[in-house]
Amino acid sequence: MYNALQSYTSYPFAHLVFGEGGDRKTLNFDHRINILQIQGLKVPNQKKKPQDYSEIEALSKALLTPITAYTDQFSRMDNSLFKIIGWDEAWAPLSSDIGEATMDSGIREGRSRNTSFALASQNPTDIKGELMNNIGNKFIFNLDDPVQIDRALEILKLEKNEKNRENMTLLGNGECFFRDIYGRVGRLQFDPLFQELMNVFSTTPPSEEDTEAIHQAIQAHTEVMV
Repeated sequence: MYNALQSYTSYPFAHLVFGEGGDRKTLNFDHRINILQIQGLKVPNQKKKPQDYSEIEALSKALLTPITAYTDQFSRMDNSLFKIIGWDEAWAPLSSDIGEATMDSGIREGRSRNTSFALASQNPTDIKGELMNNIGNKFIFNLDDPVQIDRALEILKLEKNEKNRENMTLLGNGECFFRDIYGRVGRLQFDPLFQELMNVFSTTPPSEEDTEAIHQAIQAHTEVMV
């Protein structure tokens, strides 16, 4: 059994459930922020038969059970505190029946749990109709694919005409179309309060100049430490 479980520890996300004991950092409900990184997760499609799962798909789906259980428990704790649960790359948990059920119940019962759920995904088609209908505020950023654009217009409840389709492709960085809980739709620009936040969350690869500056800063810091 030990050898069988040990063989799974090499996967990038395995450290979430496998450990060697001792004084290690763990998730703590008392912390103001908890971040679960599940890079490398490969959740099988709901229509795929379990006997056809690859090893990584079977482990990925199994891992969703403790992850979704954690978020469910977190959302139900201390209703006097307002809590936020954010799912980036939401298509991954939504592609499994376990993840979809957890998100659906969480969003439906969010008010009674004093918890807000935020889902972020690459494509509007990742979030199905019934689940999307229960989401209050909707943000749609720049899109180029015609299928995704039409789905976005359905979500925003805007007419599918060429002008609206074109507007979807003209959104700049930080711009989106926003539909609020009252059905109002408008164009929205996000302005970060601090440049540091932009730097931390930017997924744009750094330029050669920026890379060189980073290396110099690291080298200077290392020399000071020595």
